[in-house]
Amino acid sequence: AAAFLLMHEFPTFANIQNSFKLFMSTFVELKISPLSFSKQERLLPLVSQWNHAGHYKRHGEKWIFYFEKNAFQEEEITQSLKDENVTYEWAEKTFKLDPNLNWNGMYQPVAINDYCYIRTPIHPADSNTCKHQITIIPTMTFGMGDHITTKLMLKEMEDISFENEVVLDVGTGTGILGIVALKEGAKEAVGIDIDPLSPLNAANNAKLNEVVLKTEHATISELKERVGAQYILANISTPSHLESVEDYYFHLKNGGILILSGILDTDLAKIKAAFEPNGFEFINATEEAGWLAVTFVKTH
Repeated sequence: AAAFLLMHEFPTFANIQNSFKLFMSTFVELKISPLSFSKQERLLPLVSQWNHAGHYKRHGEKWIFYFEKNAFQEEEITQSLKDENVTYEWAEKTFKLDPNLNWNGMYQPVAINDYCYIRTPIHPADSNTCKHQITIIPTMTFGMGDHITTKLMLKEMEDISFENEVVLDVGTGTGILGIVALKEGAKEAVGIDIDPLSPLNAANNAKLNEVVLKTEHATISELKERVGAQYILANISTPSHLESVEDYYFHLKNGGILILSGILDTDLAKIKAAFEPNGFEFINATEEAGWLAVTFVKTH
């Protein structure tokens, strides 16, 4: 049986609710540089465990992290960096939290119409009437829904009723799609990803949004039990979709809906050619900036 990760504990962000109300807030800024590619690979598992409130990369060689003051475990973090023989510096820094979506040039919140507003814990809450307010801690390898393909998926989800349905999120990343489906009333959502850092991060993000997302480090072909999903949401790539036609079919209920993204508009013909003869009926394709979200229904 597949071993899913269920997170029952998640580090709290002290005074998050208060920080949302402030225009000025003080954080610990930690800078790590220079970083070769091999050093970045070594550090990824380490930094993924930190209780940081945000980060960004500068020219790919400098990582900058921000911590709420009482979440910065100075001795533990600095010792781990010394053990890895990397150069670092840290200092307390006060920033203005910009209600117009920017925060120190880092990730910007993502708004999908009035449906969904995605932010990090240190961004101010949305002032409009979005249906879902989703809080995400991005990782060094996954963002927070700002890529066009994720936005396309969320726009497709806006018109779907997930109430009491089972959802499989393939390429879950930070768990955004599965979390939104659960907030929409899905009775169960399973998130899988080939990145080993994704399952823990996605499950933690779900906990932060008061839902439970089952996660696993796996490809769809590696799942041992049939999910029996009414909806499969797969934001990966055209080659991966083409390799997974039979797996999508296996894990989807009859009459279930398959939504694919990570597809260039030039790949639509090959996607349809692979799926239509194998039990799927093409419903529609939505395009934005050369990327597609493609919807099929399992017909038999």
